[in-house]
Amino acid sequence: MRTFVLLLAVLGAVRALQAPVEYEYKYEARVGSGIQAARPQFAGTGLRATVKVTVRDANDVDFEVSEVEVGERSQALAEDGHAPLDIPYKAAKDKTLEQTFTAHPLKKDGDTVLDVPADDLLWVTNVRRGIVNFFRIAPLIDPSSVRPSQSGDYADPQSFSRDEDTYAGRCQVGYSVSKASPHDIPDEPTEDIQSMKARKGPGGRQIQLEDDYYRVQLSLDHSTCKDRVALLQTGATNLTNATDSSFRDVAVRSMIGQYVLKGSPGKFRMESGLVEAEFLIDPFGVNSDKMITISNQTMDLIAARPVPGGLKQNPQPTKAIKTWAQQVQSPNQQPQGYAPKWIEYVKDQSDSSYSPVFYERLSSGFGIPDEFKQTVQKRVQDALQRAAKQLQVQNKDRTDKPEQYKGSEDGRAAQSLHEAHKLIRTMRKEDMEKLDKQLKQQAQQCQLCYDLFIETLAVAGSGASLDLLLDKVQSDELSDNRTASLFFSLANNVQSPEAIDKIMQFALSLDEDQKALVSLLVKPNVAIMIRRLCISEQEQRFSHMMPMFGDKQCDRQSVINKYLPNLEQKIKSSSKMWVKILNVLAVADLGARESLDILAQVAQGKITDDLFVRYAAIHGMSAATFDNCTQDQIFNIVQPIAESQTEDFRVRQIAYDTLLSWRPNVTFIQRMATSAWKEPSVQIQSYLYNAIDSLAVNDDAEFKPQSSAARNLRSFTRQMIPSVHRAFTYKDSRYLDKEQVGAEGEISWLTGLRSYFPREIYGYLVAQLGRLRIPLIETVTFGNIQSANAYTRDILSAMRGNPRHLASHRRARDASSDEPDLYHYTKIFDSSELFLPLTDELYAKVQETGQNLLRGSNSTGDEDQSLIYKYFNPVEINLILPTPTGLFTHTEVSSPTIVFMNLKTQASVSSKSGSSDSSKLPQLGNIDVSAEGIVKAITKANTYTYVFAPWSNNTAVAAVDNEKSISVPMKLRLAYDVQMPAQQLWAQITPMFNQSSDSIPVVKVRNVPFTAIGKRPLPSAANSEDFDDVDRARWTYDDSQMLQRTLPISADATGLNAEVKYVGEMELPINQPNIMRMMLEPSRLASLLASPSIKNYDLSLYRKPGDAQNKNIGLALRHIMKKGSGSAQIQVPDDAHKPIDISPDDSLDQRQQKLAQFSSENNHEFSAHANFTGGDDKLYEAAIFAAEQERTENSEKVKRVFYKIQATLLEKNSKSDRKPKTCILMAVDRPQLIPSKKDDHKSNSSPNPPFVQSKIAMDVFEGTNLKPDSSIAKSTADLTVSDNRMKAIMELDPNGDFYFSNSSELYRLAVYDQMHLRLDWQTPSPQVKNATLRLQDLMEGYMFPKIVKNRLDGNKPNQMDVMADRSIADDRADVFVRLPKQTVHAERVQIQPWFDYLTGFTGNIFGVYSSSSQKTFRSSGDGRCHIEKDRVQTSDGVKVEVHPTACEVIAADVQKGDEHLQVIHAQYPQASSEDKFVRVTSAKDNAEVIIQGRSVRVNGKILEDSDNEEDIKDSSGKVVGKVSRDNDKIDIDITNKIRATLESDHSLIVTLDKNHFKAAAEGVCGNFNDSPDDDLRGPKKCPYDPKSQGEMFGAAWIKQDELQCKEPDMQPILEEVRDYQSHCPHDVGQQQCGGLQAYAIEDIDGQSCVTTDKEPVCQPGCQSSGTFVVPDVTFKCWSEGNVPLEVTEGKGQGYVLEEPAEKEDTMKTQNYNAPRDCTPASLSAHASSDNDCFERGYPVSQEGPMVCISSDPADVCKPECRVIDTQPRDLQGKCWNFPDAPQQVRDALRKGYASSPASQSAEFERRMAVHSARLCSKPDQ
Repeated sequence: MRTFVLLLAVLGAVRALQAPVEYEYKYEARVGSGIQAARPQFAGTGLRATVKVTVRDANDVDFEVSEVEVGERSQALAEDGHAPLDIPYKAAKDKTLEQTFTAHPLKKDGDTVLDVPADDLLWVTNVRRGIVNFFRIAPLIDPSSVRPSQSGDYADPQSFSRDEDTYAGRCQVGYSVSKASPHDIPDEPTEDIQSMKARKGPGGRQIQLEDDYYRVQLSLDHSTCKDRVALLQTGATNLTNATDSSFRDVAVRSMIGQYVLKGSPGKFRMESGLVEAEFLIDPFGVNSDKMITISNQTMDLIAARPVPGGLKQNPQPTKAIKTWAQQVQSPNQQPQGYAPKWIEYVKDQSDSSYSPVFYERLSSGFGIPDEFKQTVQKRVQDALQRAAKQLQVQNKDRTDKPEQYKGSEDGRAAQSLHEAHKLIRTMRKEDMEKLDKQLKQQAQQCQLCYDLFIETLAVAGSGASLDLLLDKVQSDELSDNRTASLFFSLANNVQSPEAIDKIMQFALSLDEDQKALVSLLVKPNVAIMIRRLCISEQEQRFSHMMPMFGDKQCDRQSVINKYLPNLEQKIKSSSKMWVKILNVLAVADLGARESLDILAQVAQGKITDDLFVRYAAIHGMSAATFDNCTQDQIFNIVQPIAESQTEDFRVRQIAYDTLLSWRPNVTFIQRMATSAWKEPSVQIQSYLYNAIDSLAVNDDAEFKPQSSAARNLRSFTRQMIPSVHRAFTYKDSRYLDKEQVGAEGEISWLTGLRSYFPREIYGYLVAQLGRLRIPLIETVTFGNIQSANAYTRDILSAMRGNPRHLASHRRARDASSDEPDLYHYTKIFDSSELFLPLTDELYAKVQETGQNLLRGSNSTGDEDQSLIYKYFNPVEINLILPTPTGLFTHTEVSSPTIVFMNLKTQASVSSKSGSSDSSKLPQLGNIDVSAEGIVKAITKANTYTYVFAPWSNNTAVAAVDNEKSISVPMKLRLAYDVQMPAQQLWAQITPMFNQSSDSIPVVKVRNVPFTAIGKRPLPSAANSEDFDDVDRARWTYDDSQMLQRTLPISADATGLNAEVKYVGEMELPINQPNIMRMMLEPSRLASLLASPSIKNYDLSLYRKPGDAQNKNIGLALRHIMKKGSGSAQIQVPDDAHKPIDISPDDSLDQRQQKLAQFSSENNHEFSAHANFTGGDDKLYEAAIFAAEQERTENSEKVKRVFYKIQATLLEKNSKSDRKPKTCILMAVDRPQLIPSKKDDHKSNSSPNPPFVQSKIAMDVFEGTNLKPDSSIAKSTADLTVSDNRMKAIMELDPNGDFYFSNSSELYRLAVYDQMHLRLDWQTPSPQVKNATLRLQDLMEGYMFPKIVKNRLDGNKPNQMDVMADRSIADDRADVFVRLPKQTVHAERVQIQPWFDYLTGFTGNIFGVYSSSSQKTFRSSGDGRCHIEKDRVQTSDGVKVEVHPTACEVIAADVQKGDEHLQVIHAQYPQASSEDKFVRVTSAKDNAEVIIQGRSVRVNGKILEDSDNEEDIKDSSGKVVGKVSRDNDKIDIDITNKIRATLESDHSLIVTLDKNHFKAAAEGVCGNFNDSPDDDLRGPKKCPYDPKSQGEMFGAAWIKQDELQCKEPDMQPILEEVRDYQSHCPHDVGQQQCGGLQAYAIEDIDGQSCVTTDKEPVCQPGCQSSGTFVVPDVTFKCWSEGNVPLEVTEGKGQGYVLEEPAEKEDTMKTQNYNAPRDCTPASLSAHASSDNDCFERGYPVSQEGPMVCISSDPADVCKPECRVIDTQPRDLQGKCWNFPDAPQQVRDALRKGYASSPASQSAEFERRMAVHSARLCSKPDQ
């Protein structure tokens, strides 16, 4: 029955479709973009018309559109946003839309779906398609889609989904069909021939419809669309998601439809319909609201009547349309192979010119008439002239229309250049050449106009503009500097791949020797361009609108084959290392799989062993340059380098850096944590821990698995104190936390701070400043920093005019190497790269500058005019999406930026003394530079969403227009004194504003969200006539409700005539939490500047109008280091009461004399000075004085560090009512953490041992002088390590005997977790009181999340007590504050990391105690073996930590002749009396003694509790030993053989008779041979490192043949042991190195190959001492992607033990170089072969302006040897200003050490952080 009903329905549908009925509908389509403010605001365009539909048959339907009206409007809607946009419609002038066309609704994409007039423009066809698609819903075109219920009734609701050809591609559309409710039913048509009530018409009763109404709802899921219609071009990146630049992450699309149908399934008619589509845009991460684009279509039935005059054929010529998707038009030919069906390729085959990039033309189909070309040329010329004119004058607010737009003229200049480069994209090359000629002719009147034209050519990035730019470069119209500058930012804005081949040929033609600077910028940046446009599948789809370029898309393989071989040849053939590095960087920047073969050879040292070339190759394989599909291949190359202990630690660090950039899996993180304990290299230990530490605090959501693993593993990893080797200190990273790691040498800018700060402050700065992260910027400096100083000295010599001295230094350096000593690498946005080696060419330019700077002592250089400018557009996004109406929406994100300086400069350099002795370097004293002119920096951050209305050539626009500008006309003078003991940087700024009746904006940050109607296809906010109906979006209903604040800058305090104004929304774009985050993380500040809010605001610093004279604003920074007078020691609290009285007008000599009184140590002053009037009446100073003293306290026998710090604010201003001097003086006693012994601890009556207690005293002074009697507050504080923490530390060592080889092992356990502070004060000034209240507000708001206050009066009115207790488990404390009138209890207060750094600790990670902490204890030195549950000291004194276990462990296994002795023990971690187990056996004597808990068995006999002794007898009854018991101590002695003593504390002592059994033992007790070097060997003879492999060593001796160890905690360790024993990594015996036959692995012609027969190989840890050739060996080979897993895993060792079963791709035959003999590969650089590499020397380093030499010697590597590993040390040093240093010390800088100490007296003495060599090797090893 159901089938019969369905058949009737289908037949009915066929009969109904044949009826000659004409349907008349009222149609309206609107598209608008807007902002959802308080009143939603939109700018939109619309079309309404009458649509007549005539059904010829089931698949032929005629459409006629008439009475077309169009219009545009920008409008704020009603508050609820439901009112429609009130568009004023007018009759359309263009009547092309009103021609009849035919649709074939049942056809699919690929068939002819529309027949439209032959002369239809693209936009007309798209609008027609939008009308037809409105009717193409399943219930109308597919009657079978609506099915009856089981009862045969269609009234039941039903839903279904299906794939359909839609406006956006082939997508999944969901439907729901139900009976319509009465309020859904629209009014009846005015005429309805199909009504049951109508009289019988031409179609008879067959065309009549049932009076049933159905409601149909549909939704389109855009995520399912195939061949989706979308065009995207993204420059470097999208700031909302740095990991994926695709705009889809910030554009959300949806489409829904609602229809009312009349009739029944199979005979439906549409009564009304509504289709809405929505696009949400969030391009800059706007956090308030989104920008939105909405389109809607409505269709209402007016009449259904007979076809007047019957059906007629359309006589007009037509063209076939073959897709239902909305189309765009490409000006190119269709490419071979795949081409999207939604692109119409219309290129004339005879036209070979470059394609103009005109995005509005893509969706409209308009041509580019000559009139438009001329208009564009005129607009470009006007824009350049407008920008050039404004840049050269002071800024001012815009006053022209539109008034609502606001902004400044400088912002308009940047917008004008943006307009120019957009218009240039639309031009053909011949039109650009005409414009170029015009601007050249006008260059005399406006040279800057022409220069800016060159800049905009580069930013335009079209094929034609790049071609013209390259013509100018190749014809030498542009200087090398200009060319380099243009190419630096070129890749970011390229829109077209058409000029790639020509650009590539130019790059290949460059000779590095002749064009060094150009090569350095061009080669890598061209490689980046090629990668983005031609190679990378990840970047191609958004780097440019690739489908649009049709046959002009670049061919991947072609560019690789042209570019890569040239780079490879340069790498192999060049004799200059910087050329090699340059080409290696370019190879990496290509990002091609083919690049990896070259990079692998370089990284592995096969092409060159130069450290820095290998750096570049390894770093180049990071995730930033290669697609994800290459990750496995890169890991196969880089991971063996990272984990090779024979490799240079610096190479290993950069290898780990590269691997971490790929976000490796959790297993890799676990592997890092485990290997940290096995590392012999201190640097790698530090690197691994701190990399894991950085990951643990990472909050990147995409890095969550790795962060979680790192948090779990951090406590079990070998921890290190803060040092320059912390993993995250090496690089200013790329914004992603994954890239906070790097290689040594990259922190040279930090090491220069060491001479300025006390050690703990410096350690904190290194740990914190080193992790500065600037969004999307990466900068690396590496090289021989000390050797690079030779260049500096030469430059200084050149400035002194000493050519003879200069030549001698150059000859000396050139004799050793002609290579640069320093390399700098910077990458911005992953699309702009700078590589800068200190080449001879660059050196010569700097030298020439120095010679010009100083033409004789105390001379002044000539005045020089400098014009510096750079225009770039770092962020550029263009997204074009269709709407169902047939119109397209275009979203553009841009950040046009310009830096401009026009200055007249003068410079002079004066010598410290008048000496002209040419034998000495110049004693440079002062550099003085002055400049007069204007400095500007302007950037925009704009988001514009356009809807182009082709019927009127107007554009509806919604935008967020953001401007940030600084403009200062000024005279600037800078002076720098470079000598110690006083260094100072002094600046004087004289504003040079022209008198004006208006306020002059100096700094402006302005944001305007608005909607408008643009009067042309490419409207620009730079042109006041381009927009109509401009209106700002508001979050207030009236401008009077906007927040308006003016902050005048006090003329009394500064003498300046200025003010700060804010006008905008109540919600400020910069609030207090944001400010705090900016201070703590600079990258957040940069992010805010790049990401505008969607709110209105205008924040400006104005120079007010008036006749006030320009003031000389003086600013100075100064550092003085002065040795104190006397010998008094710093005392706490006494020194807190002794400030030095200073004044803001102290002379330098006076200040130095006062500073010498601060303490007897090296005293430092850091001060900042301000003078706003140029006189001495308004002086301000902030100064910090610091001194540190390290000394041994006799009462404590430990070194302690004492600090004295004074912070002072000074003021000299007669009009101020403030106290002129305010000072805080603090004295700190922080002990050096050297543990006391347990006995000392027990005997000390104090619960807090002195070595974990510190005292702080602080006084506050205020008044006209700084003397003890001016103190207004005194405080003392005790910092203590709590009893609980000390108890926990002591429990780690029951003996209480600590000896730490690395103090970091204790540093990580001890933190100050108790504080008692008492503060007494007198009444302060109102200013201090106000500052105190502000500080209280800040602390309560940010530091105290949970706070309780009680009003309790105390009897001490001016006193405060603070008690703080920190949790052992984390870094939070509970704080109790007692004030005079209240008590405050704050819970869970976060202790900031700097507190622990400054007190000498690494931070509280004590919450999880790990038994894997590296601990050793006192050596007995008596040949006995000491065994405890978690540690062992072997008989030869080697101390090692083991894992507690109940599994049986072989303590000693002795075999000599017929003797076999064995001691086995086991002990549970709790070590209670019932858990101990010891077994001693003598095979020859047939004797066995077993201790199990409290039970003792001797040869099976239980020793009774009452017995204290028992003889041990052999099988013949002879007494061979004795067992004795004394309380809980049990002693087993087999006479003259072995003795085992189980102590009362459950430790075991084993003693062997060495007269008989020396070197005959093995086990955890070692080999009893009096040599500690080989004590730690396992049963497989593998050596174990006592510091990093103790747990593995103990587990290796578990007796597994009798008792399988099943403890879960031991399983990971046992697995490591089994893996380690299978291939001992180093120092294996000869028997492990020879005789192995296996299937050798080779790389042949890019394939991975394995021998088909077994061949000789060397095991891991062994090396070949020679080779011989095995001829004609057959290999099985596999191509990339097909390589068997076991072959990939075996590449590290070079062989597999089993032949792979997988079928090979090819078979190959070639000779095999087999090892002649395999010998152990030694890791230790102290091996006999490398002894010649070591010597004792005195390390020399340059720290800031000083050069220092250590007073004590250290191990160093000779210059001809390679540094493999170093050990950080802290030594006393002598320091001098560089020119005053002894010649011996200066000469030693190059190699980094001197052979003998310096005998001369030092100007300064300080502690030096040096690196003592641990491992060195010869270059050929």
